[in-house]
Amino acid sequence: MVDNVIKKVLFLCEANMFRSQIAESFFNKYTKKHKAESAALGFITGKIRMVVIRVMEEKNIELSKNIPKKVTKEMINSANKIILMDKELLKFSKVIPKEKLEVWDIKQIYADEDDEGYPLYLAIKKARDKIDEKVKFLIKRLENE
Repeated sequence: MVDNVIKKVLFLCEANMFRSQIAESFFNKYTKKHKAESAALGFITGKIRMVVIRVMEEKNIELSKNIPKKVTKEMINSANKIILMDKELLKFSKVIPKEKLEVWDIKQIYADEDDEGYPLYLAIKKARDKIDEKVKFLIKRLENE
């Protein structure tokens, strides 16, 4: 049954500096019917890296003012759907109700702070494009529930 209920999606990754920020941004760009936010399951260790900001600017999405944030119980409770960006994050998910949980396969990309070179750019861009497609599919599913 299709209804007009606004659904809230919570995207979670380890540090809320890359994958979940990208997913939230795409989701909120593509639909106004529903709402997304993102947060960290692990430790917040810094800010969004320039390479991530750069690949999102290519899609006309501004992330430079976004600040990583830690997940709260309120965020978990208010979400209709919770997306873990990869299965490695299941170790953090003991407080997430299983009926809300979905796991994607978007691996974390680790690099030294000084490594902003072309190989890292290509890896982040590839992950961005995969997240983009998954978000579009998720929105279609939500609209048909």
